[in-house]
Amino acid sequence: QDQPTGEFLSLHYINCAKCTASTRKRLSLAVGCSHRFCQSCPQTHLQSMMESNQAGRHQLTCPLPSCTHSLTDDEIKAFGGDDRLGLISALREADEAVRNFTCPVCFDEKPTEGSFTAGCNHWVCTDCIVGYVTSKINSNEVSENEIWCPQCPQQLTLRDVLGVLQLRR
Repeated sequence: QDQPTGEFLSLHYINCAKCTASTRKRLSLAVGCSHRFCQSCPQTHLQSMMESNQAGRHQLTCPLPSCTHSLTDDEIKAFGGDDRLGLISALREADEAVRNFTCPVCFDEKPTEGSFTAGCNHWVCTDCIVGYVTSKINSNEVSENEIWCPQCPQQLTLRDVLGVLQLRR
């Protein structure tokens, strides 16, 4: 029998961009960045991102570590099927919700970036936590090591309090 020629192989096969395994082109998975993969590498990549909870925190990217191409919903479907897309969408929505919060003191919607949270994970905007801690210390009701979260009985550490006091400068 005749062996396939180099030209035939290059027309009908690709090398997976991640594991370099030879794969039939018609069975390979391509992404918008032009990288092509065997079927198992993208599925393994997607599963790994899901298990490490990175699907919601970051845009899912091409399985090639050096590539920053964000996967589209259609590419995610091709990689792991429709069943994962719903979960990924939910994780993305949850991640977006975590980026903003309602301050329990002033009730304003604030971004978590630049705001304060203690070990209890309750978020308080910078203005409110500075005012809260300063008023507690100035009232002589408590010392710096006896201040609690404005929302729960979690005691703020001295490090937390000193960090807040630095914010008021």
